Amino acid sequence: IAISLRATTPQRGLVLCRVSGGTTTQIPDFEIDVYGITCSGTGELACQSTVVQGAEVTLRFRGVGVAFNAEPDDEALWAPAGAVSGACTVGASGYDACVDAACASVQAAGAPNASVVFGSGGSATFTFTEGGSYELCYKFGDRAGRPWSLFAQRTASVVTVSSVTAAAGDLRSVVGRDLTVTFGGVGLSSADRAYWVPAGDTCLRAGTYALVYGDAYGGVQTLSASLGATYSFAASAEALELCYGFAGASGAFTKFAEFVATALVVDRPRRVTLVAGVAESVRFQGVGLAAGDTASWVLPSAEDCSAPAVATATIDASGRADFSLGETTEESGPLKLCFTFAGEAVAVFEDVTAEVVDVAPSQAFAVVAGYAEDLALQGFGTAFGDTAFWVESTGAAVDCAAADPVGEVQNVTVGRLLPAEVFAGYLTLELCYTFQGEPPKHYPSVTLRVYDLDVPTARFIAVTGRTEDLVLSGVGVKRGDRLKWVLPTQTCTSTPAGHGGQSLTTPATAIALYQHVFDAATAPITFTAGRADLQLCYAFLSIDGSYKPFRPYPNFRATAVQISGPAAVTAVSGVREEVRVTGAALAAGDQFFVSSSSSCDLASSPSGLLTIFNVNAAGTAGSFAFTPSSTGVRFVCANVRPASGYDNPYQTPIVITVKNLFVFSETVPTAAERAGTVAGSNAAAGVVSQSVRFYFAGPGVAPGDTAFWVPSTRTDCLCEGVGCVPYSDARGGRFTVTAFGDPALTDFASAQITPAVGTGTASGARYRLCYAFGSEPPKLFPNMRLAVREVTGPAFTVAPAAARADTPLTTQVVFTGAGLAAGDEALWVVESEVSSCEQADADGYSRVGAKTTILAGNVGNFRFGTTVVPSAVLCYRFQGESWQRFPGSTLSVVLSANPFARVQLSALVPRGAAFGSATPISIRGTGFQRTQPSDAPRAVQWFNDASRRDASGRSLYCRFTSASFPRTYSTPITQATSAGVVCATPVGVPRAATGVQLAVYAVGCTALETGVCEDVVITTDFTFYNRNSVEVVRLTPPGMPLGLTDATVTVSGYSLEDAAAGRNVNLYPSLGNTVVRFAPASGAAAIRQPATLPDSQRADAVAVVPFTSPTAGAVTYTVTLSLDGTTFTTTSAEFRLFTAVTSSSFPAGAPAGVGAAVTVTGVGFVNLDNSTVCRYTLAADNTTAYLVPGAVVSSTELTCDLPPGDAALGSYAVDVSLNGGYHYLLYQVEPLAFELYDLAAVVVGAAEPPGGPTTGGAAVTVSGSGFADYGDALLGCVFEDASSGDQTFVAAQVLEEPLRLVCEAPAAPEAARRCLRAAGRRLSVTEFAVKVSLNGGAAGTVSASGSPFYYYEQPTLNAIDLLELDAEGGDVLNVTGTNFRALADLDAAYASLFTVFIGTFQAPSIESLEAERATVVAPVGTEGEAIVRVALNGQQFSETTLNVRFLGLHAPEIVSASFATRANTLRITFDPQGTDRAGQGGSVFACALVLDDATV
Repeated sequence: IAISLRATTPQRGLVLCRVSGGTTTQIPDFEIDVYGITCSGTGELACQSTVVQGAEVTLRFRGVGVAFNAEPDDEALWAPAGAVSGACTVGASGYDACVDAACASVQAAGAPNASVVFGSGGSATFTFTEGGSYELCYKFGDRAGRPWSLFAQRTASVVTVSSVTAAAGDLRSVVGRDLTVTFGGVGLSSADRAYWVPAGDTCLRAGTYALVYGDAYGGVQTLSASLGATYSFAASAEALELCYGFAGASGAFTKFAEFVATALVVDRPRRVTLVAGVAESVRFQGVGLAAGDTASWVLPSAEDCSAPAVATATIDASGRADFSLGETTEESGPLKLCFTFAGEAVAVFEDVTAEVVDVAPSQAFAVVAGYAEDLALQGFGTAFGDTAFWVESTGAAVDCAAADPVGEVQNVTVGRLLPAEVFAGYLTLELCYTFQGEPPKHYPSVTLRVYDLDVPTARFIAVTGRTEDLVLSGVGVKRGDRLKWVLPTQTCTSTPAGHGGQSLTTPATAIALYQHVFDAATAPITFTAGRADLQLCYAFLSIDGSYKPFRPYPNFRATAVQISGPAAVTAVSGVREEVRVTGAALAAGDQFFVSSSSSCDLASSPSGLLTIFNVNAAGTAGSFAFTPSSTGVRFVCANVRPASGYDNPYQTPIVITVKNLFVFSETVPTAAERAGTVAGSNAAAGVVSQSVRFYFAGPGVAPGDTAFWVPSTRTDCLCEGVGCVPYSDARGGRFTVTAFGDPALTDFASAQITPAVGTGTASGARYRLCYAFGSEPPKLFPNMRLAVREVTGPAFTVAPAAARADTPLTTQVVFTGAGLAAGDEALWVVESEVSSCEQADADGYSRVGAKTTILAGNVGNFRFGTTVVPSAVLCYRFQGESWQRFPGSTLSVVLSANPFARVQLSALVPRGAAFGSATPISIRGTGFQRTQPSDAPRAVQWFNDASRRDASGRSLYCRFTSASFPRTYSTPITQATSAGVVCATPVGVPRAATGVQLAVYAVGCTALETGVCEDVVITTDFTFYNRNSVEVVRLTPPGMPLGLTDATVTVSGYSLEDAAAGRNVNLYPSLGNTVVRFAPASGAAAIRQPATLPDSQRADAVAVVPFTSPTAGAVTYTVTLSLDGTTFTTTSAEFRLFTAVTSSSFPAGAPAGVGAAVTVTGVGFVNLDNSTVCRYTLAADNTTAYLVPGAVVSSTELTCDLPPGDAALGSYAVDVSLNGGYHYLLYQVEPLAFELYDLAAVVVGAAEPPGGPTTGGAAVTVSGSGFADYGDALLGCVFEDASSGDQTFVAAQVLEEPLRLVCEAPAAPEAARRCLRAAGRRLSVTEFAVKVSLNGGAAGTVSASGSPFYYYEQPTLNAIDLLELDAEGGDVLNVTGTNFRALADLDAAYASLFTVFIGTFQAPSIESLEAERATVVAPVGTEGEAIVRVALNGQQFSETTLNVRFLGLHAPEIVSASFATRANTLRITFDPQGTDRAGQGGSVFACALVLDDATV
C-alpha cells in the first residue's frame, strides 16, 4: 500500500491506523517518526535567533531526527529570507524538489551552513558575513540522499554595528571629560549595551568587565533611544576597541575592533622644573599627543584654562615644547598645565605642574684658596643634588655647558649650602648653577673672590730683636689682613710663636694675637724668641668686613734666628779659636765674621766670612773658628742663611777679647816688651830639681791664670788618654800665675816651678807651654819653650888615689844627661863636709879634687891626690845656672890596690829593693878584673883567692848603711865576673828607707895592705821600699784583641779618681829593674816582661803584652808588678786577650739628644772593668767623632750610649772598643752605621681613616715625611690620648712609593670606653692623635705632629624598610639604627666614609645620612638572603643579623683582573653569582643575560 502524507508537526513514534467503515484499527508493527525542526519561546531554542554579523555564533536546533546518526551528520543552512520560501509554494506540486534545489543553490552561493554533529546536542557554529534575515534549510542525515527541507518558522536575524560617531567628529576625549557617541547599524536597539576595552583585550561579560576595568574606560553603557551613549574616561589609553552587546544576543558582547576610541591625557612629567630666563625644552608624555598641540602654563590660582597663560608653546612630533619663563614661582606656587589636543578643547592637567627656580642675583662671596667653605647661596629651588661651579669672569656671557670649571664641580648639600673650594686665587669668578636635571645657567652677578697668598720659594728669615718687613703678594692681600707665625705642630688657633703685632691705628699700639698687614702688603715682624721652623697662619679681611679664619700655609715658612751667647769669649792672638755659639735656629751655612767695631762692616773685618760647623740637631749650638791676628776687643757679626738670600749682617751679643803672650822669660821683661813694641824672649831654661822662675807678659795676662808644660811632641793641650790629666808633676805640674813686683802693672805675672825631668837644650826637645787665660781652656803656645837640664850619669865612678901628694892622678869622667855642654863646671864634694854646692865653690873646696870645666864630649878631667874618699856626690853647674847637686852620680877615691879601684860603673840593677827580702843586686861595669899580670888583684881575683876568704868563705861584701837603720847590714857578694858582681839585699832591714848608701868592700887584707879593704861607695841613693805600699790598682787597657804585636799595657798604682784630682799615691820609684809578670789562668808558666816608668811622678809602668796567636783562643792573665825584679805585688789585676767582632746594631737611628742606647750584637764580647767605649764618627767629614760609654751585657750583646745632645745631625760610623778606645773591634759583615736625625723632620701629614671602633683593628694609613726604618718593629704609629696624653705604640707595615705606614689601631683604653658609654649620645667619639715614632715609641722619639683619630662605639642596626631588593640594584631603602654620624658630625668630609654592604656588594651611594637613619641605594646582589652591614670608617662593619632578600639576577660584576706570572693569561674574577651561560655546569646563570654568544 502506497501512502502519501505530509506531516505538519514533527513527532516521534506515530502509529498507522486503518479506518474502515467508521472503525479505526492500528496496523501493528508499523510506526512513523515525523522529522522536523521545532522552536518556541525565547532563548536558544526560540524560533528567531539574533546573531551578530561577522561573529561566530553557535545555534542549537531542536526537533525530531536532529543529529540522530553518528554518520553522516545533519546539515543546517541559512538561506536569505524568501530565497527558498518565495521560490517554492507550499502544497504545490514539486514543492519538495523545489525546496531541495533552492537550498542547494543557496548553499552553493556561500550561505552560512554547518554540520550538526552527532552528540553535539543539535548545535552548529555559523558566521554570518552579511546582515539581514535568514530562513533555515535543514538536511537530516539519518540516511543518504535526504533532500533539503525548509523550516521557514526558524529564522535568524543578523545584526551589526556599522558606524560609531561623536559630536566632535572623532572618538577622542580627554581623560575626565564626557565622550558621547551614536551607534549605527543593523538590529540596534535602545536595549543594547556597549563598552571600551584596551586594544587586544577580549570582550567580557558585563559583570566581569566591571570587576576588571571598573570605570577606567567609561564603564558599560546602555544605549539611549537615539542609539547613543556617553563615556567618561578615567584612565588614558592610546586605542580602546568597542565591545557591543545586542539585546537579542543573550547579553554576549562582540568586539568591533574597527571602532577605536582614544582617552587623551598628559601625565608626564609630573613636575617640571624650569630655570628662570633659560630656554628649556619640556617633553610632554601621555596619550594622544601630536605635533601642533599646544601647552600653556597658568597660575595655580586660575580656575580654568581661560585665565591668561604665563607661557604657551607648540609641541613637536616628539612631544617637546620650548619655554622661557622670567620669574620664579616662589610666591605664586607651582604653575598648572593647560593642554590643547588637536581638535579638542583646551584641558587643564593639574597633576602636571611647573616650578620656576632661580638663584638670586647680585650675591658676592669670598673664600680662601685651598680651603673648602660652605656658601649660603640665596635663591628659590636650590636643593640637595644641584651642582654648581665657578668660571672666570670675562665680561661676556658664558656658555656654562661648554665652560671649563675653576675648581671642582660641587654638589649642593642637604642644608642647601654650596661648598666652594678653589685652589688658586681669583679676583672675580662667576657662578654657573645647574638645578638638578636642568641646563646650567650663568649668573654673572653672583661672584666669588678667591683670596690666595703667594708662597715664596725661600723661607722668611729674621733675627730676634730686629724688625723685618715681610712683603706679601697674592690675590686679595691688602691692608687690614692679619697674620701670625706658629710652630708646625700647632694649629692656627694658637697664639703667635715668639712675636707680637701692631694695630692699624696711629700711633700703633701693641697687640698680642696677630700682626696686621700694612700698606704695600707689608707686615713688620719682630721676633722675640728664636724658632727654627715656623709656618704662617693668615686671615683675610673679607668683602663683608669680617675676617676669614686663620688658615695655615704649611709651605710658607719662617725661621727666627736667635744668637744668645756666649756673651764673652777669650781668644789668643795667632791661635785658632773655636767659638761655640748658642741660641736657637742655628743651621749649617750660617756665617759669622769678626769686626773691630759694632758697625758690622764686612769689608774691614779681620776675619772675613766664617761658616758655622758642628751644628747640633736642635740648632741650639754650633761653632765657628778663626785665628785672630791682633789683640783687643772684637765684635761678632752674623749673616744667617746666606743661601736663602738673607744678606743683612747684624751684631750679635758675642764679644771676643783677644789676648796674647808676648813674652816668656827668665828675666823681668821691660815695659816695651810687655807692650809688645819690641820682641821679648820666648824661652827659659832650668835645671832638674832646681826651682826656676819665669815671667809672662802680654795683653790679658793676669794673676790667676794657669799654665803647664807638655812634651815637645804635643800639638795640643788635651789629655793624652782616657781618664788622664794633660799635665805632669815631673814637668812642674799645673801652676798658677801670680803677681810680681808692682801690683799696678797689668798684663804681667810670673810663676815658679821645680821640674823633675830634664829635656835638654835642643829646640826639638824643649817643653811647650799650655797657658789658660782665666777660666778659659788652655791654649798651646808652641813658640814658648822651656829647656830643663839634667845630669843622669855616670851613676858611680871610682878614682884611684895618688901614691904621692905631689903626683896626683887624673881620672876622666864622661857625663851623660840633658843640656850638658862644654864650659859647664863640675865639682865632687863630700856632703857631710859642705853646706851646699854654691858654698863649696865659694870656699874653693878641693878635698875630692878641684873643680873642673867640662870639655867637648861632656868630658870632665879630675885630679885626685892621696886622700881616700869613700863617697862623694856631684855638684854641677850648667852655664848661666847656679850649682845643682846630683846625688845620683857618686865618686869614690880609693887606694889603687883596692879590688874595686878600677871599677867604672855602668849600671846598678836594681837601685832598690823591697825590705825584708833578699833581692839580687847586680853591680855592672868594667874594671872588675885586672888586665895586666902586674896589676893589683881586682874583684874577680880577690873573689877567687881562697886565701882572702873569711870564716864564712867570703872575701867580698856589699854594705847597706842608713841613718834610719839601727845598724849597718852586709851581705856577701856571691858572684864576680869581669862584667860585675852580685850580692843580695839583707833580709833584716827593718823598714823602708831612701838615700841608703850601698858600698862594696873586701876582706882578707894583710897588715901591709892598710886601707885596701876600705868601703867603695857605689851609691848613696839606694832605696828600700815597703812592698805593701806598691799596688796594682788598674791596667790600661785591661785587655785587648788577640794577635797584636808590640802592644803595651800600663800598670797603674792609682785610681782614675786620684789622677783627675792630682793625687799621686803609691808612686813607683824607678829602681832600674821594673818587671810586669803575666800569669796565665791556665796555670802555665808566667811570662816576665820588662817595664818602663815613663813618669817619675806617676805610679805607671808600661810593658809589652806577650804575643798570642789569634787562633789560640781567649787568654786571661793575672798581672803583678815588681820594682826590683824579684818581689812582686800582692795585689794584681786581670788582663784578658780576646777575639771579638761586631755584627749588627739596633736601632740604626735616633733623634738627637733623645734615647737610651744602641744595642750592638756580635761574638766574643768581654767586660774589661767597664771600659767599653763607642766612637761615633760623622760620615760627612770622617773627622768629627764622639766617644761615649758602652756596657757589655753578654758575650753577644753590648750597649752604646748615644752621641751627646749637641752632636751634629747626620750619618755616623759606629766603632766599638772593649778596652777604653785603645783598640776597636772588627766587624763581621759590614760596618755599623747610625743616623742622628732631627725629630722635627718627622711630620705626620694625614691618617686615614680618621677613626675606628673602640675595639680597635682599624688599618690606619699614615702619610707624611721624614719616615725611616731604623730597625725591626721600630717604625710605627703612636696613638695618643688627647685628654690624658697616654701613648700606645703599634709597629707599622711599610708601603713604598710613596712611603706610607699602615698601623692597626689598638683597642681604646678602658677608661676612654667607659667615658663613651657613660656619655651616651652626648659624646659620640673620644679623640686621639696618630703620631709616628721611628724608635718604637720610646720617650722623646714621638713626632710632635699628628693627625686626629677618633674612637667611637660601633653603630647598631635596628630595622630596614625594604626587605626584598632587585638583584640588578638601584632600589632605595632606609636603614635605621644608632650612631651613624659619629664621624660625620666631626667633619662633613667624613660622611663619605660611611659604607653600607648588602651581602658581598657595597652600596654605590648614600643618599642621606642622619644620626639614626641612612638612605641607601642598593647594589647589585646575588639571589637569596644577604646581611646588611654598615661601617663609619669604610673598613670595620658592625655585627648585625638584619637580612634582606635579593630577587632575580644581575649583570655580572668584575671583581678583579690580573695577568698570570708569564703575562700571557688574563685572569678575570667575577662576583659570586654564577656565569655559566654555556651550561657546562648544568645550569644557566646571569651571564646569559648580558653576554653574547661569542663571549661565552
